Amino acid sequence: MRALPSLPRAAADGAQLAAVDALVGFTILWSARKHPFRSGWLFALYLLLAGAERLLIECIRVNAVFQVFGVSATQAELVSVIFILMGVVGLVMLSNGGGVPSPRRRAQPKAQEKG
Repeated sequence: MRALPSLPRAAADGAQLAAVDALVGFTILWSARKHPFRSGWLFALYLLLAGAERLLIECIRVNAVFQVFGVSATQAELVSVIFILMGVVGLVMLSNGGGVPSPRRRAQPKAQEKG
């Protein structure tokens, strides 16, 4: 029986790092869930966190490298950067009053007085 080749130590730690990153992202999103953000703000935050997590994981993985606009990056790193940019743009747009107000932030109708 042949022994399987062992993975480099950094690659073996990728699963643990991904699990810790996911738990940190979940904690941040869970703590922000009840805040009266505009619709889409929490999703933009998720895109930012997911992109950052993937980029961190892809830095230690071994993948095929592409040349894009003079930058060497893997396909997963490029997708991660796109997620981060989409998240940042969404957060900026929705923080400056853009988008639809969250149902929790909409004004409640006043009860009519009996008279």
